[in-house]
Parts: sequence; C-alpha cells; structure tokens
Amino acid sequence: MATSPRMSQLYTRLAAINVDKPFVKNVVLPDWWDDEMAATDAGYARGLGIISQHLGVDLRQLWDDTAPIKYPACGKTNFKLNASLTKADVEWAKSVALSAAKFAARETKQPLRALPSAKSIRDQIIKAGASCVDLPRLLEFLWDHGIPVLHIDAKPKGAKKMAGLAARIEGRPVIVLSKNHPYNSLMLFDLAHELGHILRKHIDGDAVLIDAKIERDGQTDPQEVEANEAALEVLTGRTTLQFTHRNRYVKGEALAKMAVATGKTENIDPGVVAQNFAFGRDFFAVAGAACKIIEGDKSPVRLIEQMLLNNVDFANLADEDAEFLMKVAVTGEPNAVAAR
Repeated sequence: MATSPRMSQLYTRLAAINVDKPFVKNVVLPDWWDDEMAATDAGYARGLGIISQHLGVDLRQLWDDTAPIKYPACGKTNFKLNASLTKADVEWAKSVALSAAKFAARETKQPLRALPSAKSIRDQIIKAGASCVDLPRLLEFLWDHGIPVLHIDAKPKGAKKMAGLAARIEGRPVIVLSKNHPYNSLMLFDLAHELGHILRKHIDGDAVLIDAKIERDGQTDPQEVEANEAALEVLTGRTTLQFTHRNRYVKGEALAKMAVATGKTENIDPGVVAQNFAFGRDFFAVAGAACKIIEGDKSPVRLIEQMLLNNVDFANLADEDAEFLMKVAVTGEPNAVAAR
C-alpha cells in the first residue's frame, strides 16, 4: 500500500534521529497497520499513539510536525559505558527494551516478593534439590519472585547494542539481557550480574542501569565490582574465585572433564567453572569448546523466551502491545519479527 504524506513526513523525522522506516513498520507498528490509515485524523492519532508507546517518544513531539523528535526521557539512568560507546549509541536499544519490559512487568503473573541475599538465593535453590545454580533455576527463582527477565536485542538499524540492563518499572525490578550468547553459562553470568545490581541496591525508585558491556575482570567502577561479587556469590557461594588446571595449556575436552568434576564437588554449574578458568587466562576458545561438550546445543535465548511466555499474561495486553512484546522478546516464534 502507498504511504500517506503524513506518514512519509513522520518517517523522515524519525530517520533524522536514527530510527529507520523498516524498524518502525516491521517492529514498532502492528501487522494490521496500513499507512493509508493515517489519511484520517483518528487513524493518524492511533498510529502516533502506538509509536509513542513502543518507542517511548513523547506523543506531543510526534504530533507537532515542526518540533524536533528527541530521545525518550526514561527517568534517571546510570550508564556503564566503555570507550567505544556513548549514551546516544545505546539510547534506542534502552528505550525499546524498557517499552517491552513495561508490558511484561505489568502482566507478570507472580506478585513481587522481596529478594533475599545473594548467598540465600544460592542456598534456597540448592536446598530445593538443584545440584547447582544454573540458568533454568535462576530464571525460575526470579520469575517466582515476580521479577521478569527478557532477552531483547531488537533496535533501529543505526543504534548499537547494550549487554543488558536492570531497572525498576512501577516499583517492580526487571532485567533485560541483550547478548546472543551461545552457552547457558555465559548468559547465566550476565543474568547474575544484573541481579547483582538489584541486590546491591544500585537502582532506586524507577531508575535504570545500563551495562554496555559486562566485564568480569579488571573492573574499577565500584558498582560493577559489587555486581560481579554478588553474581559470583549467587553462582558459587563466594565473592572471589579463580579455578585453575594443572595443565596450563589444557584443551577443551580435558577442561570439560575437570569442570564437570569440580562442578559436582562444589555445586557449581560446570559451564561456570570452565568460563571462570578462561577469564583468568584469556582461554575463551578453549572454554567455548568445553562448554560445547558440557552443554551441547542448548539455546539460552530460547529458554529465556519460553520463561517469558510461561509467566506473562499476554491476553491482558492490548493486541498491538502483545504483538510488540512478541516481536522484540520472543523472536523464536514463527510470526515474530526481529531487528538484528
């Protein structure tokens, strides 16, 4: 269908702030939308309302053709950036993630329950019969406490990806992860790190903390150090830990064998053992080979998506909001559209 003059102008204005037309049409707007609907004032208002909701842009700016569209105001934000990224680089990734997380938080089936300490989280999971704190069990624990966890890497074409964020939305903590890690153990540490920010009270009110990149070693930022310590305590019971192997140049198969044995003895996910070894020596390829042996072809992204489907009441959301949440956070669904 042809694009109405109104929508053409709107797409041009959005493109000026790095929100490309395909992203708006394929992700932000619902599948039933036709640009010709904007020919009427009522139809145009409906489209602008949806764009405002899903992008987090002030509706008044969208209505005023002469006003510049600005980055969304998402409240107090603490950016943990690295040398290659600026706040502007990750603003749209942040805004899309928070818009989707808002819908998930509002319709999370479990009521919010207070989190215990990092050590107590680990103890409770182990006491419930788990051999270790792994990705499925930590996800289950958080959802049972009313804390949504989403995986979202959808963003406009010109934006850059973040590693994750921790936030409070209307009083409820939420976690969004964005890296497409191939192994549960890598995603597990990112999840535990964002949980660490919540446990150490680095977000207050309806604040947001953005991690452009999650670094396990060499941190100087006090909050990042605290989040890593809390993560390690949840996963291992200790705030500092470094595994070694008698063979400095160990291969993947031998590291996998050591990690499984150590994990069983220490009640630690063996993938976490292998990755911990790697981060102490920059042996990431070896750790990856070990995790491939240990974990096989598990998909951490699909696991996070399935937990979202199980724990959010999509039926209570408006159709266009449920579709948007599916598009950006459940990309494994056949009818979902992912912007990569």
